[in-house]
Amino acid sequence: MRTKTRSVFVKVATVLLTLPFLALGDAQAQARRNHVDSVTVNGLNVFQDTIGMAQWQNAFGKDGVTRRMDFIECAANHEVDVHFTDRKITLEFFPEDNPGLDPEKLLAEKNDAYRQSPLRARLWIRWEDIPRFRDDLIVDGKAISAQMTFEEFKRRFPLSASRKVGGFPGEEENYPVLLGKSGSVLKDEDLPYEPALWFTFRDGKLLRLSLLRGSACPPHSRHSFLQDGKLLRLSLLRGSAC
Repeated sequence: MRTKTRSVFVKVATVLLTLPFLALGDAQAQARRNHVDSVTVNGLNVFQDTIGMAQWQNAFGKDGVTRRMDFIECAANHEVDVHFTDRKITLEFFPEDNPGLDPEKLLAEKNDAYRQSPLRARLWIRWEDIPRFRDDLIVDGKAISAQMTFEEFKRRFPLSASRKVGGFPGEEENYPVLLGKSGSVLKDEDLPYEPALWFTFRDGKLLRLSLLRGSACPPHSRHSFLQDGKLLRLSLLRGSAC
């Protein structure tokens, strides 16, 4: 996975609400987690650096609604949120992934024209409605189902299961499985910046799955130009790297 530019989609405020990092325990605590080297969804290798527009639509369908578009000044990339009934996908468009193309111009065109463009993106995926989970999610050659219990998770990912991140008894409990980070020992406070597949459980049952690629930019570096399907602006500031 490309490391020279950290991905930015994380929706910092949302992640802080849904993954309550450091709610308990020593902020300097660290632990070794399980890692995986392969993640496919409906046959699509989402672990690869970039994915074409036709590829992700073939894997997830074309019924998703574009809800938001942002320009991330810190990393000079663009992000698009696409909402489905049971999942949310964020597409990250970096200049280095799209030489000779202008993502901003293509994203500003009407009728989701970017979906038919030659743009390539990096994917983030959040499955927030597990009872309606219908995707074929394969992690290191083994399926992940909506019926996964915490006991099953513990047998499969014992290192990650040994230390939850945040949460109080009876509330959500979050466990990251790192993407391609073999042998890594990380502080809890560093986890939001690392690519990982997050498993969220409540009362021993799977509540949510999140494929997050890691965040590097503060919230004020985000400039929205489309929210809830409404165009806010057509031109955006080209900020310098943070």
